[in-house]
This record gives sequence, structure tokens and C-alpha cells, in this order.
Amino acid sequence: MLLNLRVREKRDWMTIPSAAQAVADVDAKLSGRGRLLVRYSGTEPLLRVMIEGENEREISSWRADRRGGQGRDRRTTGVING
Repeated sequence: MLLNLRVREKRDWMTIPSAAQAVADVDAKLSGRGRLLVRYSGTEPLLRVMIEGENEREISSWRADRRGGQGRDRRTTGVING
């Protein structure tokens, strides 16, 4: 699953409490059974989050939990404010 989160500025995402907590939560849920990659786009004001794991439905539910149950697309654009 790939999430594209629109940002106002590209600052260290680990200093944004909600982003750091979301990444820590997903990393804990993966428990070494998947991969989590977080990086800024080089060309757009986006923070890209890629999550891979054994159970796509479970991973999609984590995104839905974080976004208030909105949709289950593999690619999504959201907004993150710091």
C-alpha cells in the first residue's frame, strides 16, 4: 500500500508527533513480518509511506483506522500538518 500525504513543508517527519506515532504503531503491528518505508518525494510536497506485509486487508484496515475509516484504495492522498 502506498500513501501520499500532502505536506506544507518537508521537515524531519520524526519531529511531528502524530507522524512519528503513526509510524511507530505500524512498525509494531508489522512485528518483523513486513516492510515500512517513509520518505519525502523529491519533486512534490508529499510524504510517501509504503507498507508491505503478509495480509493486505489487515494493512488497509490500519490506514482506515488512522484516517477515520475512509476508503481502502491501495494509493491514497491525504494531508499531514505539523
